[in-house]
Amino acid sequence: MDDTIVFGSSKKELLDVFYKLKDFVKENLLLSISRWRAAPVSTGLTFLGYRIWRYCKRIKRSSVIRARRKLKKLTGLCKERFVASWCGHVKFADSDALLKHLKIG
Repeated sequence: MDDTIVFGSSKKELLDVFYKLKDFVKENLLLSISRWRAAPVSTGLTFLGYRIWRYCKRIKRSSVIRARRKLKKLTGLCKERFVASWCGHVKFADSDALLKHLKIG
């Protein structure tokens, strides 16, 4: 199954949703859920290159480090395309300060 996040107000509610989702995916899509976890949002979660909390979403530090290294190596059109793509990903996070610091936003 593709990446999915479900939020709920209690662990019981999340388990109910999980079992319903698991049955739906198995019966209708002929797929299975490979990994799942129920955890409080206060601890934050890592998902698709973001670190997500209740009121804040940031780019993972390792993603920023990889991007900086790649930017140093790229030139010309390849660099422009990478910056456009990465900015498209980063804009969905609280990233104004990061883009200003990297001088690409």
